[in-house]
Amino acid sequence: MVDMESKVTILIPTRFDSKCLIELALVTIRKYTMIPYKIIVGDAGVDKDTRQFLDAQEDIKVLNCPDPLRPKDTLVRSFDTPFGIILHDDVQIKRQGWLKECVDIMHNNPKIGILGVVSATYIYGWKRFFYRSPLYRRFFPLALMIRKEVQEELDLRWGKIPGFDTGAIAYMQFLKQKKWKFKKYKFNKDLIHIGGMTWVVRKDINNEEMLGLDKYLSRRKQMIEVIKRRLERKEY
Repeated sequence: MVDMESKVTILIPTRFDSKCLIELALVTIRKYTMIPYKIIVGDAGVDKDTRQFLDAQEDIKVLNCPDPLRPKDTLVRSFDTPFGIILHDDVQIKRQGWLKECVDIMHNNPKIGILGVVSATYIYGWKRFFYRSPLYRRFFPLALMIRKEVQEELDLRWGKIPGFDTGAIAYMQFLKQKKWKFKKYKFNKDLIHIGGMTWVVRKDINNEEMLGLDKYLSRRKQMIEVIKRRLERKEY
């Protein structure tokens, strides 16, 4: 862990053969983060090589997540700093000051409970059922900062249940209260989201978005090779 003055904990769930993904995320966090921080990585079912890599990192805490479909729920209950930021494992941080800017916004605006993105891009096979529902727009936490006080007070559920994407349930819970505000924030200026690196490994998904699974798996293999080259050449 970084020093005890940290105001924010970076929460990264990961699973499967994610060693090169999480490695790229970690090296770019270390390179571009200028304020004290902590990192907790949630092991939601990684392979042996990935776990050995994580255990060898002295500046992170590795947390075993008992339910592989709900690693974020474990993570958001584990941090002890004023703010936590949920970060997907398949992201690459690209600019200095990214985390300080987010912390400053939250610190200077005590009514903001969540800082992040709301997306209406897709909800896989459920999209057509929720077009006019608040569920059509929901938190999509590839990067999303939450105030610890808010998580504890509202007991938001970030886990995945069959048929719902992560963030939809938490979004509905958040909408029911008036005390805390949500602030949109464009994380695309801060990070590159590789995308499609984990969910395509789940062959049990059966809906309209998963037709042509072999194409997605082929792309995933190609992107893993790209990430490995970036790491080898230190292109970050």
